[in-house]
Amino acid sequence: RVLTEWSRADIEQRAGLVMRSIETGLPPLLEKPSPANIKRFLQRLIADERLLAILVCGPEGQLLYQTDPAPREATCPSVVGPYPLHQLVPSATGLLHVARYPLERAEKAPLGVTIVHDLSFIDRRQRSARDHTDTHHIGGADAGQRRQEPVVGLAVDPAGEHGDRD
Repeated sequence: RVLTEWSRADIEQRAGLVMRSIETGLPPLLEKPSPANIKRFLQRLIADERLLAILVCGPEGQLLYQTDPAPREATCPSVVGPYPLHQLVPSATGLLHVARYPLERAEKAPLGVTIVHDLSFIDRRQRSARDHTDTHHIGGADAGQRRQEPVVGLAVDPAGEHGDRD
């Protein structure tokens, strides 16, 4: 649960950073719109393997631009809201984090930006954390003898061979 909350906060922060990049890079491209240049800009932003898609939506929810491929769960909102919205959305490949932001424009209605992250890595992290806290087999004096001891995350130098390091 703690790992899930940390991961969710991490993804929300990542989505915010992506949005800041969009806020500075996209408006100049929208002044003289070139779909190829806008798509190239958005595609560069999704180089992170966890970032699946970015959609740019019109004020009434129409799709204007998107990265490829975009999961079908990534859609434009029917109305652009005045503040960020974060949602967890199930998909066929696992859980998605969908963040929606308004993109303010001078003297025009705001556009909507949808940023989609893959959250399947959270399940992998949780499995990995469980594996590390599970017990491990440690060989006994007899090669055939085994006992279970919990793994402790502390290195100990019982013989004091390494001494103090100044």
